[in-house]
Amino acid sequence: MFDLLKKKIRGFVDKLKGKVEEKAEREIEKKREEIVVVEEKPVRKKVKVTKEKKKKEKKIKIGLGKKLVAIFKKKIKLSEKEIEDYLWELELSLLEADVDEKTTKEIIKKLEEKILTKEFVVGEEEREIFNIVKSVLKGILVEGDFLKKIEEKKQKPFVVLFLGNNGYGKTTTIAKLAYLLKKKGKTVMFSSSDTFRAAAIEQLQEHADKLGVKTIKHDYGADPAAVSFDARKSAESRKTDVLLIDTAGRQETNRNLIEELKKIDRVVKPDMKVFVIEAFTGKSALEKARGFYENVGLDAVILTKADLDVKGGSILSITHNLKKPVLFLGTGQKYEDLEIFDKERFVDNLLT
Repeated sequence: MFDLLKKKIRGFVDKLKGKVEEKAEREIEKKREEIVVVEEKPVRKKVKVTKEKKKKEKKIKIGLGKKLVAIFKKKIKLSEKEIEDYLWELELSLLEADVDEKTTKEIIKKLEEKILTKEFVVGEEEREIFNIVKSVLKGILVEGDFLKKIEEKKQKPFVVLFLGNNGYGKTTTIAKLAYLLKKKGKTVMFSSSDTFRAAAIEQLQEHADKLGVKTIKHDYGADPAAVSFDARKSAESRKTDVLLIDTAGRQETNRNLIEELKKIDRVVKPDMKVFVIEAFTGKSALEKARGFYENVGLDAVILTKADLDVKGGSILSITHNLKKPVLFLGTGQKYEDLEIFDKERFVDNLLT
C-alpha cells in the first residue's frame, strides 16, 4: 500500500544518511591523520620525572583506538549546500507521488529547518533522520477518531451524511461502516437518500438485509431531503445510535445537485459530513474534496480502494489543505475490509 510514496521517502532518508556518514568519515580521516602525525614524533630521551608528571603523561598517551572511539561520538551538522540537492530531489518525488505543490513545499520547508538545526551523532544518524521525517509527516496529517465522536454525543442518533462523486463507493462504504459499528455494539439505521441512481435503493437494501439494519426509503424521484428527514425522525424514536445517510453521486461543479445536498444538510443537520473518494484519484482528489468543502462543507474523508497500487499523496494533500482527517481506508470488497486510519501507523509504514 502506498509503495511509491514509501519508496521516495525511504530513498531520501538513505541518501541523507549517506551524506552524514560521508562527512563524518572525512572528519574522522582528518583526525586519524593528526593522531598518526603525533604518534610519529621522535621520543625524547629518558629523564627523571616526578610521580605527578608520570600520571599526566599517562593521561596524554591515550591509544589510537580510544581516540577514534571518542571521534565517532562526534556530532555532525550539515550545511544548506550539503542538503540542497537531496531536498530538491525529494520535492520532485513527492509531486510524483501525488502530493500537491502547497503540501510538498510545506514538507520540504519543515524538513530543511529541522535538518539544518540538527547535530547528528555519528552512528545514530539513521534513527535521527527517521525521527525528523516522522515528526514532519505527522505534523502534516490531521487526527480523527470517528468512534470517539459517536461516544461524545449524548443525544441519539449520531447522523453521518455521505458525499462524493459517482462510482467512488459511498454505498459499499456505508455498509462496511455499519458492519464495523455493529461489531462495536452500536445500533445502526440507513437512509436511502439516493433516489436518482438506478438500483441505488435496492443495493442499499440488500446490504441492510445482510447486516440486519433498518432502512428508511421512498420511491425513486422522491425528495432526498424528505427521505433523510424521515430517517432522522425514525432513528430518534427508536433511539438508534448511528444514522448513515446515502446520497446520489454528483460532480462538485453541478450547481443543482450541490443545492440538493445543501437542502439535506439544512433539514437533517448532520453531526458529520464525510467525503468518500477512491485512493488512486491522485491530485484531483484534493480539488474534488475542496469543491464539496467550499459548497456544502465536510468534516472528514474516507479513501476507498486503498488496497490497489496507489501513490498515497492524496492523504497528505487533503488533510493538510482542508485540515480534515482521513477516518478510514477501504481495503477490499468484504464488509471487514475497512481499516481505521492511524497516522502513526501510516507514517511508520512509509519509513519501514
